[in-house]
Amino acid sequence: METRDVKAGPGRDSPATRGRPRRKIFWAVQDEGGKAQPLIFVLAGYGDAWVAQGLARALGPDHTVYGLQPPAEGADKSARELAAIYVEHLQTAQPHGPYCLGGYSAGAVMALEIAIQLRARGEVVGLVALLDPLFIRYTRLEHLSYLALQRVCRVVGKILPMKLRLLQILTAMFEDKGLDIHLKALTGYKSDRYPGDILFYRARWSMGRSPLLVRQWKWFTRARLKVESVPGDHHTFIRPPHVAELARRLRSELRKAGVSRSQ
Repeated sequence: METRDVKAGPGRDSPATRGRPRRKIFWAVQDEGGKAQPLIFVLAGYGDAWVAQGLARALGPDHTVYGLQPPAEGADKSARELAAIYVEHLQTAQPHGPYCLGGYSAGAVMALEIAIQLRARGEVVGLVALLDPLFIRYTRLEHLSYLALQRVCRVVGKILPMKLRLLQILTAMFEDKGLDIHLKALTGYKSDRYPGDILFYRARWSMGRSPLLVRQWKWFTRARLKVESVPGDHHTFIRPPHVAELARRLRSELRKAGVSRSQ
């Protein structure tokens, strides 16, 4: 494993490449030498790097947390191609399982595909934690609608005051190139059957809180799904103060995976 690739954050590269920004695909969000089971966290987009830091702090120093985000040149990659790149990178830090995966929003679907590919390699996946995903199937029509709304928001943002919280959230989301890459990759994606367990953390006031969505995850993955409700909405459940409750529950699941690893 090349320490530089894992330790560096999501910003610029080494002094030799200074002046040419390049986002890290994989990096250690938190690594203080703790012995607890590591968490591999798939971001929804580039703007969630600091969200990953907040989750890592809430989990505590015993837990190493790694981040995954799409390469800047990944705009033409499919979901399976992106996941294969992620697997290659994460195995530089953790060559073998059990792997504990978590993904936020669109990153949750990517985490599932990573888990599928790891199991296809004969690896053990100890945990797949979906952090308030808004879909399991993302159609071309939905993606075209997203792009249209993206354009509308840019126009409206020039007219309405930016103090509006919803407009601030939408603007940040629509300007996130990492999210754009993930959504384009996931357009038309159909997951293979996942034979393991999946943990579904659903934000209590999420825009995607729907029994239908849970049924879709069960139907399309054929997985055993455990659904837990956590406080907050889609944007606040993973941020302070609500992230403390999410982290408490994740610690418990990571502890179980760690026990399984030692047996």
